[in-house]
Amino acid sequence: MQVREVGDRVVAVENTGWRGTSADVARRASAGDSSFISIFWDLNANYKVTQAIDGKLVASFDPLSVQHPAPVGDTYPDWITELVFTDEGLHAELLAVVEQQTSVAFDQTWLTEPLPTYRVPS
Repeated sequence: MQVREVGDRVVAVENTGWRGTSADVARRASAGDSSFISIFWDLNANYKVTQAIDGKLVASFDPLSVQHPAPVGDTYPDWITELVFTDEGLHAELLAVVEQQTSVAFDQTWLTEPLPTYRVPS
């Protein structure tokens, strides 16, 4: 995992990892008047959005499987009714969600700039 500060926010890029999809990680990272959001995708077309605010899980779902009401095991945030996720633009749509929720715009250098890398224990 690579971590950087962007203003008063922390951005973690987890190449080939999935720790950020964990509800427990989201709750712990957002405890104490904080917020956390994670978007995940892989080469096998698996997707997940995970979000917590003040230690409470508010989102945990596959953006391509959104249905109403939410299926058992999924948690939908209030903002989900404002969006329609599509196959063609999904990555950009997910990055736009992060920007909308955090006021931090994705910067392509996050994927190319060398930074110290850390292993996150399970």
